[in-house]
Amino acid sequence: MNIRLLLAPRWVRWLVMVALMTAIGGPLWIFLMPDDGSDWTARAVQIPVLSIGVATLLIVVQERFRQSFLAVLDGLDATQRRQAIEASQRGAAPTEAPVLSAAVRLCTLLVGTRLRTPTWARWVAYLVPAGAALIAVARLVDHDVWRAIAWLAVAVLMAVIFWWDARTLRRLQQQLNLLRATAASSLGEVPTLAESEYPAVTPSRKVWLIVVGVVIAMSLIASAAAYLMERAQPGHGITGRSECGKAIATLAVFSEREDLTNSQSILPGGPSLADYEKWSNEIRTRAAQVTRSDLAPRAQHIAELSGQAVSVVRETRKVQGTQREQLQQQVVYAKLIAHMYDEATVVLDVCHS
Repeated sequence: MNIRLLLAPRWVRWLVMVALMTAIGGPLWIFLMPDDGSDWTARAVQIPVLSIGVATLLIVVQERFRQSFLAVLDGLDATQRRQAIEASQRGAAPTEAPVLSAAVRLCTLLVGTRLRTPTWARWVAYLVPAGAALIAVARLVDHDVWRAIAWLAVAVLMAVIFWWDARTLRRLQQQLNLLRATAASSLGEVPTLAESEYPAVTPSRKVWLIVVGVVIAMSLIASAAAYLMERAQPGHGITGRSECGKAIATLAVFSEREDLTNSQSILPGGPSLADYEKWSNEIRTRAAQVTRSDLAPRAQHIAELSGQAVSVVRETRKVQGTQREQLQQQVVYAKLIAHMYDEATVVLDVCHS
């Protein structure tokens, strides 16, 4: 944690955290959400709600640390406090006795707080980036490039944060050794901290209750905001939007595999026949979930056309025809894909009307 930000007024910290989380977490949130066919604005409206909620949680959780740091600096004027904070981070040891004593105690508190981190929390530094990287690989295998990039960004971001924290701890330990040596020679003793001056490792029951309350409120507000935005969309109510979501999810499965919709890829050397069959089966599964009378026939027709397209690929791979015959198969395949896109256009027009 940044000591200057931690000791800043609560409203300043809150605004800074909300801004950072919105700028960094917002794009990631949009890309990490599952593709359920919902409008991106319904997702975007959740971002400030989540940023405000998480920032509020951090303010509450960090309060016990803030009070411990302020107690160490108690009795110093603004200039002395700034010098003590700077000396606890880096640079030469201060010469003024009260400032040096406060710098030693503050640096001791910074190092001690980090070293008191529970073992399970330290494992998070390894498991979170590794888990995000594995999800990124899984998304890439499924040809979901954008979400793979988003998860990879999460992995890199978390790895950098944890690496920077470990680097900061090493630097603080070196600075603490310097301050203690200076204090021993100039003050005759090394200032220490009592056990009671350290912040509690585990949040109090009151803090946990506040955290649970904020999480519940944040979830309700985000869900309500997304619901109201969807209701405000022209056309259908919540049932209709849900059906459109299912239909659009069918279109997403069909269109996201550009390598499979390209007629040139059906020749030997392109994607495997198993890829085409998996693609068609997933389209059929998604289409079967659409039940609304003005959408279901379109979705089912797209599924049927995908099956015909797979048959063309199977025939092309089974019999090595002449160049002319292969070209004819590509033309047939291209017409099927074009027909699927025509049906997809109708679905989109219905859902966006």
